Amino acid sequence: MLFLLRKSRETFELLDLSNSDVSIGDYLIIRDDGNSYRKILLQVVDISYVSISSEFEEFIRISISKEIEIKDYPSDHVMQLTQEILDAKVLLCKARGSIESDVFNQGIYWAPSRMRSSVLPLPASELIDALRPLKNIPLNIGYLKDGAPLHIDLTDLDGSLTVIIGRKGTGKSHLAKILLVNLVEHGARCIVFDLNNEYILLKENAKFITLEPGRNLSFNIRDIGKQTFLALMEEIMELPPTSALELSRIWEKLVSTSNLTVKHLKQEVLNSRINEYVKDALLRRIEMLVSSGIISDISTFDLENLMKGKEGKAVIVLLRGLPSIYRRVVVSLIIKKLISLLENDKIDPIFLFAEEAHLYQQISFWEDLVTRMRHIGISPIFVTNEPDAFSDFIYRQADNLFIFNFLNDRDLNTLSKISKLDADSIISMVRSLPSGRVLTVGNLTDGIPIIFDVSKERYFKYGATKKAFKQFYQGQEKNLTLLKPARVVSSSQILKS
Repeated sequence: MLFLLRKSRETFELLDLSNSDVSIGDYLIIRDDGNSYRKILLQVVDISYVSISSEFEEFIRISISKEIEIKDYPSDHVMQLTQEILDAKVLLCKARGSIESDVFNQGIYWAPSRMRSSVLPLPASELIDALRPLKNIPLNIGYLKDGAPLHIDLTDLDGSLTVIIGRKGTGKSHLAKILLVNLVEHGARCIVFDLNNEYILLKENAKFITLEPGRNLSFNIRDIGKQTFLALMEEIMELPPTSALELSRIWEKLVSTSNLTVKHLKQEVLNSRINEYVKDALLRRIEMLVSSGIISDISTFDLENLMKGKEGKAVIVLLRGLPSIYRRVVVSLIIKKLISLLENDKIDPIFLFAEEAHLYQQISFWEDLVTRMRHIGISPIFVTNEPDAFSDFIYRQADNLFIFNFLNDRDLNTLSKISKLDADSIISMVRSLPSGRVLTVGNLTDGIPIIFDVSKERYFKYGATKKAFKQFYQGQEKNLTLLKPARVVSSSQILKS
C-alpha cells in the first residue's frame, strides 16, 4: 500500500505501509482516480522511517482502515496496528514528468488527490520503451533491476559530449571500453588517450591500432608547421616570448632555404648570433623533444591514412610512463592535426576518448575543444574519478552523464551543483550505488535518470596492478559470468490504464 503523503514543488513523499519491494532509483506512477488520463512519473531517491506525530499517526490509521475491517479491539490487533505504524516508511520521490492523454512531458502543473490517487510501480524497461520505442543503433549496455536488458541508441553519442565519472574501481573504464568496441563495430572512427595502458585487447583486432610515442608515433617537424611548433614551445614548454621571436626568425630562414630539419634547426640555433641565455633556452627545449622521439625528420604518424576506409577504427595512444610535459606535447599535436583534418573534410567525424584528461592538458584546452566540437566533428567522451577536475562549464555542456558510486561528501557536493539532476537525487542515489552499477541521464535516456548494472562482457585486459605478494593472487580470477536477464513481469498497461 502506497499513499500520497505530501508534496513540495517537484518533491513527493509517499507513505509505504506494506513493506513493498521498492528501492532507490525505482519508478512509480501516481494516477489520479478522478482523472485517470493524468499521471505523474516519480523516481524514488531516498527511503526513511516515519517520524510519528499525532496528526501523522491519525493519517496512517485512516489509510490502514481502508484495507481492514475492525469489529473489536483485542490486544493482538492493537499490537499488529502498532507494528505496522512503526514499520511504516516514507519514500522521498522526485517528479520526472507527467503523462496526460498518453503524452509525456517533463513539466508538472497539477497536484493529484491525496485520498483518491493510486500509486503503481513502473519498471524502467517499460518506461524507456514507451519513451523511445525506436533506436537507430541499439546497444545492450547492461541490465535493469528486473533483469531486463537496457538498450541505448549509440547515435545519441554522436555529436555529443559524454562524461563518465565515478570512484576508483567502480567500473568507469569498463563502461568506456564497451562503448568504444561497439562504436568501432558499427563503423565509427575513434581516438583513445590511454593513460594507464588499459585499452589492450584480449585478442588482436586490425580495427584497433596501438601507438606508443617515441616508438611508432613521431611527428615530422616539417608537417607540424611554425605556428603549431611555436605554440607548443610557448604554451607547454614555457619558452619566453623573446626566445620565441628568435625561433620564429630561424624557422623562416630554414624554410626559405628548404633546409627545415631537426639537425639544421639545432645547428642554426647554435650558430646564430643571439643572447647565450636565449640560445641555451632554445637548444634545451629542442633537444628534449628530439630525445623523446616525438619530434623527428621522419613521421610515423599519418592520421589521415589511419582513418581512411569504410570500416570503424580505434587509434589508441599509450601515455603510461611518459613525463607529464611529453604527454601534453603528444596530445596537443594529435588534437591540432585532428582539427586540421576535420576542418578540411579530409576525414569523417570522430569520437575522442580521454581518460583523466586533466592530467595531460589544462582545463582551458578542453573547454576550447568542447566549445567548438560540434562544428569541428569531434564527440568527446571524458572519463575521470575526480569530479572537481573539470570546470562547471564542461559539465553544463554534457549531453550524457554516467555517474558511478561516490562516498566522499566533497565529491557529492560537487556533483550536486554541476549535474543535470537535483542535489537530493545525486547525493542519495549515487552514494548508494554498488560497484558496477551506474546512474545515467541525458540524451540517451531522454533526460530521465536510469540506474542499471553495466554488462560484464570483457574485451580488454584489466589494468595491471603490480603487487609485492603476487604468489597469493595467482589463479584468482574475477567472476566474468554475464548477467542473465530474469523473467520480466509485464505491466505495460500502467501507462495506458
